[in-house]
Amino acid sequence: LRPVASDEMLVLGKVPGWEGVYMATGAGRKGILLGPAMARVTADLIATGSSSLPIDAFDPGRFDGR
Repeated sequence: LRPVASDEMLVLGKVPGWEGVYMATGAGRKGILLGPAMARVTADLIATGSSSLPIDAFDPGRFDGR
């Protein structure tokens, strides 16, 4: 499967309302290229709570549940 979000943007970061749950998905066909960077960001979030890369545009909280 090559999941893509409805807005075709990555979904990357901490899941709101869930302690210790992170998402790194939505790269579609580019997953093989973006996978290492997504893994790095996710590992940084888990280990330190922040990332050195700007990821605000990919926040899982941007979806309103529809």
